[in-house]
Amino acid sequence: MLKDKNIFTISDEIYEKILFDGEEHFSIGSIDYLRDKTITVNGVSKAFAMTGWRIGYAGGNTEVIKLARNLQSHSTSNASSISQAATVAALREPNGEIIEMVRQFKERRDFIYNSLNKIKGIKCPLPKGAFYVFYDVSAYYGKNFNGYEIKDSSSFCNYLLNDQYVGLVPGFAFGNDNCVRMSYACSYEELTDGIERMTKALNQLH
Repeated sequence: MLKDKNIFTISDEIYEKILFDGEEHFSIGSIDYLRDKTITVNGVSKAFAMTGWRIGYAGGNTEVIKLARNLQSHSTSNASSISQAATVAALREPNGEIIEMVRQFKERRDFIYNSLNKIKGIKCPLPKGAFYVFYDVSAYYGKNFNGYEIKDSSSFCNYLLNDQYVGLVPGFAFGNDNCVRMSYACSYEELTDGIERMTKALNQLH
């Protein structure tokens, strides 16, 4: 257990507000005996859709944060004053728009989850948060089309990109080469078109 060890935990909680099906966020830093040994990392890029504003922040033990600030100030430039002001405004606003955004993300999650699991060979678990699905495509490994063989998650993604212009992220980057990652942070029209293109490309494999 961490309680009796001199180990610091860095907890990335960027998706704390994007949860579905009654899931609730729990911060490891809220545990009394871990509070001084936890650095919580967060930002406004996900829940507030402010990716381009480049604002992140961390909370933790005063001395640790002081040292991190000294390191950061010599490593990167500071965020602009406009970005900082916009972030303060976003954090102070009520969560009504975030709640609506999460509701729409859940609808898209349900759509993409159901659509993917209708494609033979794909096994997609139901995500409980964020706006990605991470699903198993290993049933297609060893298959080919026009001399191009699917060997792993990288070649699977390359095939879909080159054949149907569908962009996915290989699962090996996340520790599972049997899977690929797809974002559903886009319109229903784009999701529907992507599923149709993917289905067409996979049906060509033999």
